[in-house]
Amino acid sequence: PLSLSAAEEQRRRVQAAVCVSALCNPARPLMMRQTPQPTDPGSSEPVSETESGCESADPIAPETVRMLRLELEGERRQNKQLQAKLKRAAKLNEQLQTQAEQEEEYLTNKLMKRLEALKREKEHLARQVEMEEENITNKLYKKLEQVKQEKVSLENLLEQARKSTPPVTRPLAPR
Repeated sequence: PLSLSAAEEQRRRVQAAVCVSALCNPARPLMMRQTPQPTDPGSSEPVSETESGCESADPIAPETVRMLRLELEGERRQNKQLQAKLKRAAKLNEQLQTQAEQEEEYLTNKLMKRLEALKREKEHLARQVEMEEENITNKLYKKLEQVKQEKVSLENLLEQARKSTPPVTRPLAPR
């Protein structure tokens, strides 16, 4: 096992990425072709390139292809699970939003009904107070009229009493 330079490692990563994209479309096989390229550092052979543009000095091992396909299938499964989870979360969010709107509408309607009932009660109480005030006013007015009549009656009696009795004279006191 030789130690790879950073450039060689990067080149292999790009090759693996291209191979994975080629594996996504199995109908299009990876085909290697020779192109006049500079030679690989540490080797005198020219570097080959796939049709997708990936440079490769080594053919892809079947075990690597199998491993990459397994990884791809795992990623597809995980993607499918995440999409289903996202769909469920969106549906739950929509249900919660609808439920919150319904509860808000219910509370609003309940409070509006309560407010209307309180307004009716206030109006009823205001009418009762007005009727009671009017009743008290009428009673007081009648009592006032009665007192006035009694006063007039007493004044008339007093006047009659003065007319029917001679005036009382007081003897003059000696000086």
